[in-house]
Amino acid sequence: VINLKNGLEKRFPLPKAMDHGYVMSLNHLDEENLLLKIETVGQAIGKDVMVVAQTNGLVDYSTIIKMEKTSMTSKLSKKLFSEGIVQVTLFSSDVKPIAERLVFIQPKDKLANAKIEVKESYQKREKVNMSINISDRGDRGQVGSFSVAVINNDKVMAAEEDAQTILSNLLLTSDLKGYVEKPNYYFTNIDQQKVRHLDLLMLTQGWRRFNWADVQNEKKNNFKYNSDKGLSISGTITNLSNKPIPFGKVNLFVPSMVALIDTVADVNGHFVFDELSFTDSTTFIVRAKNTKDRNNVKITLDASEPTLFKTSSFIKLPTSSSFVKYLYHTEKMYNEMNKFGLVNKGTMLKEVVIKGRKQPVIARSAIPAFFEPDYTVTPENLQSAGNITSLLNKFNGVLIRNNNIYGMRKGLIGKMLVLLDGIPINDLSSVNPMALSGVQIIKGSGTSDALGMRHFANFDSRDGSSKYGVVYLTLETKRTKYNTKQETGMSRIKPKGYAVTKQFYSPAYDVVNKNDKMADLRSTIYWNPNLITDKDGKVNLSCFTADEPGKYLITLEGVALNGLLIRKTQEFEVK
Repeated sequence: VINLKNGLEKRFPLPKAMDHGYVMSLNHLDEENLLLKIETVGQAIGKDVMVVAQTNGLVDYSTIIKMEKTSMTSKLSKKLFSEGIVQVTLFSSDVKPIAERLVFIQPKDKLANAKIEVKESYQKREKVNMSINISDRGDRGQVGSFSVAVINNDKVMAAEEDAQTILSNLLLTSDLKGYVEKPNYYFTNIDQQKVRHLDLLMLTQGWRRFNWADVQNEKKNNFKYNSDKGLSISGTITNLSNKPIPFGKVNLFVPSMVALIDTVADVNGHFVFDELSFTDSTTFIVRAKNTKDRNNVKITLDASEPTLFKTSSFIKLPTSSSFVKYLYHTEKMYNEMNKFGLVNKGTMLKEVVIKGRKQPVIARSAIPAFFEPDYTVTPENLQSAGNITSLLNKFNGVLIRNNNIYGMRKGLIGKMLVLLDGIPINDLSSVNPMALSGVQIIKGSGTSDALGMRHFANFDSRDGSSKYGVVYLTLETKRTKYNTKQETGMSRIKPKGYAVTKQFYSPAYDVVNKNDKMADLRSTIYWNPNLITDKDGKVNLSCFTADEPGKYLITLEGVALNGLLIRKTQEFEVK
């Protein structure tokens, strides 16, 4: 029954109470202890219950309690549990989960100490020498990997409580499904009110790490995805009749590294090369032979899950004064760089409103979201087409000759690049329009560099493939295979690898600089994502301040080798 301020009364029916069952409550008794209380009525009296507390899948604490009376209480030391989110589950006598509660244990022993030594104030373009010292609670130096960023906080206006930090992510948001507003609020200037607020967050988030019913199932779990051990290349070897070749020999050759790795397929002809480390555009050659050392085998590589490009709806930008101020400073810096020719032929455009008819969306298409096709063929049109060549010949600027697709550019005619589910194919001779869910065509020049097509194995810069456009063919189902003609016993591939590391630019004003007259309007002054401390936990670094005065903010985050977490912020002033 709810009595409103205007004198009205609202009534809501509650569900009928059960004749028997359990209630579990777990609350902070003080800074060192939790109070566990289990209540029961009816048939549950006299039976055993089990309490299990686990963090990140690892059991911290478990006990069996005999419910000799309607209410049982117990004081539990917080030292029994890991720091962070602890999931406490109550099981009935037949080992069925009947109640659950999340509780947050404040990190103490998990945090490291950090000292950042800098001067309180600097002049414009002055060198900032920073000395960093990381230690544990016993003041012992800690070796670890840390990131350091220095920003002009008067321009960025970063609020500590709003930040996504290493503490809020590892200890809080990574274990919660729901949205957490201001996650670092719970780790900044912690007091009793924030501890209470964090406990309310635990009570209101419907978090489940896994399904207890599945855990109790004695049948062996068949996992769809194995644990990652780095990049991998896998596939299956078969004979020419598509029958698996058990225990066949498979070699992986990397020409750029002059490396050769070998393995043996399993009883089903499946092979895996895992724990690989390579950068993008690395070419691999897979060779296979049967048990009789003959190469008359076929290699079918496992296709990785395709990236689903979706056209995003318009993003509503925030209109806060801090964001508007940030945009103002960004435009100011851009204009300054443009004066000194540091923007590659860039031109600031005025707002342009473009009106037109949007092309239909083809599900699972490999076309990047930032490209709009010139022509789109829907499944309905494909079904009625007798063959794909006559269908594509209808489009202006597209020619079909001997099952090849040609486009026009500056009065010249050249071969288009044809991609089937993102994989280059030679021609249309084996393409069945009934097996396609859509066709998309991008005409014109400039597509090769923008789309990265120059990295494909069959892209030949001499004949200009993709300089005249790209044709995207999308298969009806995700698992449909397209067998191109290839040499038996060998397959050449270029899988996606790691990106090459780029160094963050930071100017040095103690050397001659040809652009020393250009105003330095940077908002991010310095960034180093992999700063390694020595055996004493110390490391030194330096950077130069910019041309704008204000409060500069240093942010230090990372993990020591022993698992200690660190986050430290410190300000200095530029006059």
